[in-house]
Amino acid sequence: MAVLKEATVGAGGIESGALRCAMVGVACRAMIYLQHLVAALLVQFCIARAFSSWWAGAGIASAYFVGREIAQAEYRWIEHFGGGLRANMPWWGPFDLRVWTTLDQWVDWIGPLVGTFAVAWIVTRKRRSA
Repeated sequence: MAVLKEATVGAGGIESGALRCAMVGVACRAMIYLQHLVAALLVQFCIARAFSSWWAGAGIASAYFVGREIAQAEYRWIEHFGGGLRANMPWWGPFDLRVWTTLDQWVDWIGPLVGTFAVAWIVTRKRRSA
């Protein structure tokens, strides 16, 4: 089994993150989506504390995840349509919907974007009403 090559032997027997994830299924994917959101919110909080701007924190955290997914889309486009050569990719390659085929490719950037902007909007709104 390919998953077991990453397995380690612990006190409770054989343990593997990939195997555990395969057994849990949907719950594991939800945890990964949550991890991206939590990481973005932590970055937003740190930036907001350092520069007193929740919007700057939202922008920086969101830009990281959007940029990461666009870079991955570039690699998918090059692999599928560019013959393995970056020079064959047009400027619009990463925005081609043919390389955005799974839900996780969308959720990995939409979740942090919506989450951080919602927090920034709520905090700003509460400060104005206070």
